[in-house]
Amino acid sequence: MGFFKKQLNSGDKQEFQGMMLAYKNGKIPLLIPMTLLNHYARKYQKPYLTQQYYLNPSPTELELLNHV
Repeated sequence: MGFFKKQLNSGDKQEFQGMMLAYKNGKIPLLIPMTLLNHYARKYQKPYLTQQYYLNPSPTELELLNHV
């Protein structure tokens, strides 16, 4: 989240932190916070993040392998 500390408002930060906590507690799959992180990377034009293999696996079906 450090990449977005100046762009995200407090509500967005809380939402993302809540999703990470829910993932940590096994309540949601990793795909959910990763999708939000990917969204922020594209929205705020962070090429370092958008080019990361972990955020954009190939083939795309690999994203679906994230389980709770």
